[in-house]
Amino acid sequence: MNFRYRTFETTFTVFPHMTNYMYPMVFGGEMLSQMDIAAAMNVRRALYDSPTGCDNAVTVHCTDINFLVGAQVGDLILLKSEIYKVGTKSIAVQVEGYRERADGVEKLCDGRFIFVAQKEGSSHAHGLEL
Repeated sequence: MNFRYRTFETTFTVFPHMTNYMYPMVFGGEMLSQMDIAAAMNVRRALYDSPTGCDNAVTVHCTDINFLVGAQVGDLILLKSEIYKVGTKSIAVQVEGYRERADGVEKLCDGRFIFVAQKEGSSHAHGLEL
């Protein structure tokens, strides 16, 4: 592996504006958005070590998204992401989401996100290896 950062964790709290019409449940699109952001942060950090100078990446595909349990207003959500595969220009990230409550931690969701590295606004080989 020729880069320092393979994993990334972040948290957020579910607020009322993140819910759908089934209040107090979080809107699935909001959860998907937060998962994508966590994956993007992971990729951004990995690109710090790009020997070709790639400085950005864009999401090109998300797959195998599973919502196992709904989060509710007030839940503290932990998102864990890990880079599991790199191609010439692509970087694949697995994201898992958990909610933390007084009685423990419960898995909420998971999914995979594929990014393409960019340099100066165009796709470019990143030079990273696992």
